[in-house]
Amino acid sequence: MEITQSYIEARNEGINWLNSSKRDYARGVSILGKSGYKPVVCAKLAKTGERPHTRQKLEYEMRQLIRVWYNPSDPRFENVDLDEDAVPGEDGRPESVSEAEVEAIVTAAEDASDDGQSAYPPSVAKVIYTFAERYKQRAILHKNLAELGESNAEEVIGRRKVFVRRIAALSDNMKALVAIKRNYEENGLLPTDAELDAALAEPDIEESRTPEQPKTDDDSEETVDITRLSVEKLKKAKANAKSKITKAQNMLLYSSEIKPKDGRENPLPVCPKRVKYEKKIERQMAWVEKIEYRLAELQ
Repeated sequence: MEITQSYIEARNEGINWLNSSKRDYARGVSILGKSGYKPVVCAKLAKTGERPHTRQKLEYEMRQLIRVWYNPSDPRFENVDLDEDAVPGEDGRPESVSEAEVEAIVTAAEDASDDGQSAYPPSVAKVIYTFAERYKQRAILHKNLAELGESNAEEVIGRRKVFVRRIAALSDNMKALVAIKRNYEENGLLPTDAELDAALAEPDIEESRTPEQPKTDDDSEETVDITRLSVEKLKKAKANAKSKITKAQNMLLYSSEIKPKDGRENPLPVCPKRVKYEKKIERQMAWVEKIEYRLAELQ
């Protein structure tokens, strides 16, 4: 099945739907149906109606629709990686950040940079500055993505998928940064060291992975030759690992990657998803230990 104009239009509508604060369920199902993406899943979502689990499923499938750009029912793309680590539904972060809020944050960062002073505590000021920098990075990627056009050439598809993944990683990170800023402004709470490290860590964009190299269970930190990493890269890898640990621990305790404002626990039930996060924590903790041993050898 070739890409249709309806598919392209539906993808653009899907982006706007995800960026909206309401995310109307019926509208989302309509967009999914218009795209031609997974018609059986779409029909089931329409028949079941809006429930907590169907809303999560709808948001997850909308993200997948946007990321692949082309119609996955086309046999040429039957083995495409649909990013198995994508978290469906609500993740405890703001669903969207308004343009007004973005502009305010960027302005605050620029003002602090000009006079060397900030109205915020150092940890929150660092969050604001980091948000501004990543917002600029994402804007450049959006520009690069738009310049690719709508070609279905294999090379363009590969480059488009890389750009989309990078944009998604930066967007997720920006939401985490905004959550910290809002928590300070609304509740007067400063981030813990773990929360700050997780938010400031470089987004896991997987720049070295090409679209033709989908992520597998064997493709982990174990394949990295730690002896070839510099001290700077080791520290970066450690920060990324600690970020993953914090998110996974929060998911187990709160069913959300970020601790909710009221601190109310909502443990993830015993299920395959919980086992996945428990194993992820074990792997990342072991990886952190290896990094710390290597750093001790070098310092």
